[in-house]
Amino acid sequence: MLPAATVYLTKPLIDSLVAAVKSGASADASHGLRPVLWWGGLMAALMLLSEVLREGAGWVRRNQSELLQDHIAELIYRQSIAADYAFYDLPEFYDQSGTHSQLVACGGYYAQSWKAQIKEVL
Repeated sequence: MLPAATVYLTKPLIDSLVAAVKSGASADASHGLRPVLWWGGLMAALMLLSEVLREGAGWVRRNQSELLQDHIAELIYRQSIAADYAFYDLPEFYDQSGTHSQLVACGGYYAQSWKAQIKEVL
């Protein structure tokens, strides 16, 4: 939505700039520059808002990724507590333990890919 607004504001900004240049150095130069400053300020505010929203979305993405990683780690921890002690003596446990830590490390990637797919649909 914001990129479309930026494109929409470009035409009035350029039109007011062209009108100010065509008017030349008149006696009331500040009156000719007022529309340029208005549209330019509006464009700058819109770009600043766009950057703030982009950073906010990145912050939310990072926090959701960390929460998902913590949740997966907690599930693995609870499952390891619930397992019988004899399970830890089996060689298969050591084969699977590397897979679990990789799953925890990839948890953030899965959260980001789900969000990217939802964003594409919307």
